[in-house]
Amino acid sequence: MKKIYYLLVCLFFLQSVFAAGEKQIFDIRLQNGLNMNVEVCTDGIFRIRVTPHSTFSESLMQRYGIIKMDWSPVPVSQKDNKQQFEVSTGAYRLKIDKKTGAISVSDRKGRVIIEKVIFLTSADPLCTDLGEVINAKYKDMKVPNNVRSSATTKIREV
Repeated sequence: MKKIYYLLVCLFFLQSVFAAGEKQIFDIRLQNGLNMNVEVCTDGIFRIRVTPHSTFSESLMQRYGIIKMDWSPVPVSQKDNKQQFEVSTGAYRLKIDKKTGAISVSDRKGRVIIEKVIFLTSADPLCTDLGEVINAKYKDMKVPNNVRSSATTKIREV
């Protein structure tokens, strides 16, 4: 009985070591010029970043420790071909169309969780129209100057 127990512990340890060695972050170059970064955080959490640049800069949320960055590795498998990138965990399968950047998510049984999400470039007419609507809506918005209040001045004098 002890031998079986030790064998199971060793197998669990080896599985953990191999899972830790699996790649958890993937960079995908899309045909529309955008670059996408997919990080597998847990079986059910994917962090996706998109940029027109060749590298991803550190966000302020990362710099100040607001975003969790020390995820434990999970078993991941990937498939990559010219048309599609796919990454799978024990619970979900995330697919990215390399031509459009469209993302879809399904569970391991094939049920669709997210049918389609697309990141638009700033040149897309929808983004241009949205910018015009926002600018028109808030064109009269005035932001007060940062003026020191008398309470702040008194505190500094003490």
